Amino acid sequence: MFDTYSVRDFEAKSKRLVAYSESGSAKGLMNELEIIKRELKQSANLIDKRREKLSRQRTAYILLFFILWIAVYFYYGRGFIRSES
Repeated sequence: MFDTYSVRDFEAKSKRLVAYSESGSAKGLMNELEIIKRELKQSANLIDKRREKLSRQRTAYILLFFILWIAVYFYYGRGFIRSES
């Protein structure tokens, strides 16, 4: 039932699992709950990895912005370009 993970389809599968609980066996239901638990752990790990990646990217863009800002400040503000007026 939960062979492929899809966030959009998770709610429909959960509703189907509840419907199975009315007519299914307890052992089969416990197996499905274990699968759900693994899927939730995998999605939490995926979110953590993406959060780390986005944090690194944000830090890199902030650092790049300040380096470029300092370069432009020294280039234009300290007289490296001589105005011909």
